[in-house]
Amino acid sequence: VLTYGKHSLGLNLQNYNTTIYFDKTWDYAQRLQAGRRTFRTGQNNDCFYYDLTGDVGLERMINENIEKKQDLLACFKQKSIEEIKKEL
Repeated sequence: VLTYGKHSLGLNLQNYNTTIYFDKTWDYAQRLQAGRRTFRTGQNNDCFYYDLTGDVGLERMINENIEKKQDLLACFKQKSIEEIKKEL
């Protein structure tokens, strides 16, 4: 059992290929870093990520906000630096 922050930064889990999230975080960077614990140099297998979630109140709100952050990140990755500067 791991947490997103306490004593887990830099933890290497590339000997495993499955991550199951049973808790939520508002911090998208923490979520990305948690996924990269298994998807690191030395990982030879496909990685799988599962969320244990409920479709209720706060969890629904967190899921919607995380999805928006993923969409925004994908949008930025498709644009050139010049295009991003124009929008700023």
